[in-house]
Amino acid sequence: MYGFPRCHVLCIAEIGNVRLEISESMVSFTLGTRSYSCGDNFDWQISGEDLPVKPPSLFKYYSLSDYNYDALLNQYVYASHPFYLNDLLDCSENLLRWDSIEDAKALFGNLYAQIEELPKEDISEIALKGYIGVRFNECGILSLTSSPTNPMLWALYTGNKGVCVEFDYNKFPFKKIGPFPINYVKESDFNVDKFPLSIGEFGESLSIFILSNIKSTYWKVEDEWRLLKLSPLRESFIPPSQYVKPGDESNWHNRKCKDSLDCVKSYTFGHMFFDGSVEIAPNQFEYYVSKNSDKNALLSLITHGYYCNLWKLYIIMYQGISLKRHLIQIIKLTDERFVFSLIDDNTQSELK
Repeated sequence: MYGFPRCHVLCIAEIGNVRLEISESMVSFTLGTRSYSCGDNFDWQISGEDLPVKPPSLFKYYSLSDYNYDALLNQYVYASHPFYLNDLLDCSENLLRWDSIEDAKALFGNLYAQIEELPKEDISEIALKGYIGVRFNECGILSLTSSPTNPMLWALYTGNKGVCVEFDYNKFPFKKIGPFPINYVKESDFNVDKFPLSIGEFGESLSIFILSNIKSTYWKVEDEWRLLKLSPLRESFIPPSQYVKPGDESNWHNRKCKDSLDCVKSYTFGHMFFDGSVEIAPNQFEYYVSKNSDKNALLSLITHGYYCNLWKLYIIMYQGISLKRHLIQIIKLTDERFVFSLIDDNTQSELK
């Protein structure tokens, strides 16, 4: 079980395959094999017989995009809003409902006049979208995974050309909830009386907890563990039109969460990070890269940390139809020349 200690249970009710526990300060909801509980102040917990063991560290895959270079070079992780996630059903408003239009009106307050001429079903949809928008102004999603050798993640998120960073998430210096393993749910599990979830019945905290933790089984191969970074701010509500296509950064609190050097445990280079050099000389090779490029800046940063024994370095190589990480060492010869050497598995202990 992950989270805070459970409270004394006063009442248990079952509707279909949904189990609802009402306690002095907690409400619980069961979906599939997982049970969700929460009290005040984000006191969230998850339990279930099939919960995986929480790993000591977690990984994040980075492509070599401008945004990711910025994150890697400036040592921060980005806590995303659901509207920017690649899965359109992740944290979807389709999983929630209002008990009455008055609930939506209460959320919008004075802004309700902007949408009250719309059909009621449109008002409900816009209000739910706005609800998710404003609630995730108060927290952000950081998606991590347990494996640095997942072929699908290397291909999907880096094109096999990026890097995978290993984090000691316990050392993140910002306020957070989790990590929690994503609950990958079959479509049949949603054929119950309680979906869409009633915000009024289950409360905002539990609704957001469930919403942020369930995904379709199609995504199970990602083996995602999710952290929610809490904002010190509680944003005021802004017009729902700004949630349809967000992008005005002035309306969002800073989602760039500064990590620290001791948060990083290792860097793993993708098989094609070095433009095919590994194919030509798998045991040792020189790599040339322009000193004015982002890639050079990243390699220089990683090399400096390696010299200071801050982290280990690996490279991904093919072994049959699977991927394997191999330890490497790095030497910076000039501003533009780096030498990489494969370290025999028998010498790994020397770097610990």
